[in-house]
Amino acid sequence: MKLRNRNGHWYIWHSRSECPPNGKLVSVKSIIGKQVTKREADEFFRIYKQENQRQRFASILTVINDKLSLSELSEKYISGERADLALDTLRMDGKAIRGLIESVGDKKINAIRKDDLVTMKNDCLARGLSPASVKSYFRHLKAAFTWAVKNQFITAPPEFPQVKAPQPLPQIIPNHHLAAIMAYAKKHSPEVWRYAHFALHTGCRITEVRNLHWQHLQVYAQPSPTGIVGRALLTGKGDKQRTVPLLPEAMEAAGEKKDVGPVFVQWLVGTTSRRFKECVRKAALNFENKEDFEAYHFHCLRHTAATSMLEKGLKIETIQKILGHTNLSTTQIYAHVLDDFIEEEMGKMISADKL
Repeated sequence: MKLRNRNGHWYIWHSRSECPPNGKLVSVKSIIGKQVTKREADEFFRIYKQENQRQRFASILTVINDKLSLSELSEKYISGERADLALDTLRMDGKAIRGLIESVGDKKINAIRKDDLVTMKNDCLARGLSPASVKSYFRHLKAAFTWAVKNQFITAPPEFPQVKAPQPLPQIIPNHHLAAIMAYAKKHSPEVWRYAHFALHTGCRITEVRNLHWQHLQVYAQPSPTGIVGRALLTGKGDKQRTVPLLPEAMEAAGEKKDVGPVFVQWLVGTTSRRFKECVRKAALNFENKEDFEAYHFHCLRHTAATSMLEKGLKIETIQKILGHTNLSTTQIYAHVLDDFIEEEMGKMISADKL
């Protein structure tokens, strides 16, 4: 495609490969409706070329979409750039896509609509799956369709229906389980211990720990009267920043102060979560109630930190600022968690009396 001038008139020439068999000459004046200057012709040609490229791209997408089925999406998605993620994550990716295939058949991905997802939702609930499980499937499906958009297999993801599910209370780790997990991690996986120990004494999310750099961390020459040894500038959800005071335990996890660079080893978030889970399962081997440990994940450290702060008398508004919650109601959930946990622990007294 080229811009040409003939006898003072501007034309756009489409080659034979673009417009077989003989090519095509398009008058700029015939489209705009007036004679144009060279500058105007150049600007029009730039826009014209972009629009034609979009049209060709849309045609290519149509051809691709007509060929790519849900099963082929599963193969490309799971074996591609996500292949190094945790096996549990990849298993759920595949399970979610297979669930959609079971409900609506192995459709082309560009043909999937909200009605298909509603059908899957109803099928899952009819089989006895909980709303929380359906939401988990949809979360993995959304990620798969978002990946398909990113890789230009489709132009937009389908709309997902809402699934009403009760909001579970945050899971906290009891002290005796936590001590065993941390002891195992410190001995067998020191970098996991550093991540976990810092999160446990700051309430940080795993991404906030990973993204912390030394230039974001201030260490006091002397501890404050309350024992605070420094502060960290964290970047949380939505790139919102907050400052968190550092306890000696948090500084112990961070290690010796440096000038620049990341504070913690730069594993993928999934890698850190998986290695923490491995420590949890190893620590569980020393307990009779091993199944209780399956509920513990890295994010539970944040929940445990929050309930510990509440238990030790910190004001709910203070905890809100430390955790970086936008709404106080989010933080208030931990008050319910603490009440339930205390009730459960007190229940053990009754059980013990009956022995």
